[in-house]
Amino acid sequence: MKRDLFRRYVWLVDVIRNAKSITYEEISELWKESPLNTDHSPLALRTFHNHREAIHQLFGIRILCNRSDHEYYIQQEGSHGSETKLRVWMLQTLALQSLASQDGDIDDRIMLDITPEEKHGLAAVFEAMRTNNVIAIRYPEINCDSVRRTTVVLEPYCLRFWHHDWYLLGKNTDNDKLEVYPLGSVLQVQILDRKFSYPAGFSPREFFRNYFGVEVDDNREPLNIRVRIKGDNRQVLRLNPLHVSQREVLTEPDSSIFDYLLVPSPKFISYILSLGPKAEIIAPASLRQEMLQTLHKMLSLYE
Repeated sequence: MKRDLFRRYVWLVDVIRNAKSITYEEISELWKESPLNTDHSPLALRTFHNHREAIHQLFGIRILCNRSDHEYYIQQEGSHGSETKLRVWMLQTLALQSLASQDGDIDDRIMLDITPEEKHGLAAVFEAMRTNNVIAIRYPEINCDSVRRTTVVLEPYCLRFWHHDWYLLGKNTDNDKLEVYPLGSVLQVQILDRKFSYPAGFSPREFFRNYFGVEVDDNREPLNIRVRIKGDNRQVLRLNPLHVSQREVLTEPDSSIFDYLLVPSPKFISYILSLGPKAEIIAPASLRQEMLQTLHKMLSLYE
């Protein structure tokens, strides 16, 4: 595929995805101002439809037209559009890697961390989920004194991309418990010649609903947590909610109060602490006490 054509496909997908719904005329006007369009010419209608068809054929992303208002949108396939989001993410990743490798004059100015799919068998996990095959993963088990390599056999239930890494949720065949493993730490993934039955009523989204990210702790119940956030941080939370349960229940001139229903994991507590004096746990009292004990331990390191 020609380099410029690939860039056009990525540009078109990004424009429609960001707009949610947009007319051909609006797309054409935006194309005039695109840095990819050196002569600032409009996007021909036939070219637009050819791009739509190519994007569907090559990447499985469908750009459809709402006949009532003649606006184009990206069809959201899979539960909550997760299948389409994955395809768009893969397209963007391919585009970035392609541009970084071909633009030699700026390649030292584009910083790409090693991604899980480059060294940890993400494709193997995809395949195992598709065929309902059991997998064996080998990973480092770290404690205070040493690191040892160990293997666990899992029924792969789902993958979640969170905080720049892929996480695998699977049932451990030794203890029948659902466990989460970061693929960024996995050394090897092997698909075994054994099938499993994926539970018909299982919902990954519901499973993680009460947890902060991928920190699963079935020994603790979710709490109704109230947090006061000051300054610009509240606007950050409005744009990027910390959790699906987030609700802004009180807005004052210099602060806002947000409510959450979740299990207060170590990463949740660390996030609140990272905001310093701009964040305060108001309730429950038990979590306030836990935060106070953590702060005392931190302070003791400097006394």
